[in-house]
Amino acid sequence: MIDIYVKKADGVWFGLAYTGERILATVVDSTKEKAVRNLLGSVPHDAEHQVIEEGSEFAEKQYSC
Repeated sequence: MIDIYVKKADGVWFGLAYTGERILATVVDSTKEKAVRNLLGSVPHDAEHQVIEEGSEFAEKQYSC
């Protein structure tokens, strides 16, 4: 399962598509909707995915780097 997670920081939306502890795609965009749409365009269309509101510990760590 691919998790799609976006978070606003410093006025922009950072997005991450990941599975487990493997990053598949990242994005920086002006709105949450654009960030999610661009991430979804970066993963295979037939891959199982979910847009999540809270990222895992791994995802949150990526935002602090």
